[in-house]
Amino acid sequence: MRTLRLKSAGWVSMALATCVSAALMACSSSPTPVSGQTATGAGGMEARMSLEQLVDSSAVVVMGTLDAITPGAGTGGLTPDFGRVRVEEWLYAKDKSLKPATEVGLLLPGKGGLIASDSVFYTVGQRGIWFLRAESGGGGRFLADSSQRLQPIASLEDVKRIVKSKGE
Repeated sequence: MRTLRLKSAGWVSMALATCVSAALMACSSSPTPVSGQTATGAGGMEARMSLEQLVDSSAVVVMGTLDAITPGAGTGGLTPDFGRVRVEEWLYAKDKSLKPATEVGLLLPGKGGLIASDSVFYTVGQRGIWFLRAESGGGGRFLADSSQRLQPIASLEDVKRIVKSKGE
């Protein structure tokens, strides 16, 4: 029986690094920019939703600007950051007991711990129409967990028409 011996294990390290590098590049492409702004994330296959589907799947729809992101207090794990959208116009709330507010709190993926492969990142100053899902724990904060959940201001009249057609 012959034993195959490697002259150098360096090629194994190089092959592994190449595979990891290729996998990371495949997972790090950015979604389509929204009105000259980008929300970065996994960029994987994502079914496009119409504006009507976005309204239907949202707890709150507002026009506003992300004006603050505060790092989450925690170490490791999926520790969220906290964002604040300054509301310019309150367009829709699925729960009619929610009263229009001047700001809305967001849970955002934290950059200080583990990052899920489908995380979407926003930057302070991004302005548009935010289609927000309610936080599952009922904490009064919302999620913009898809690059589609921030749409350009150019869509405002279409969104208003959709909301009006629903009797809102």
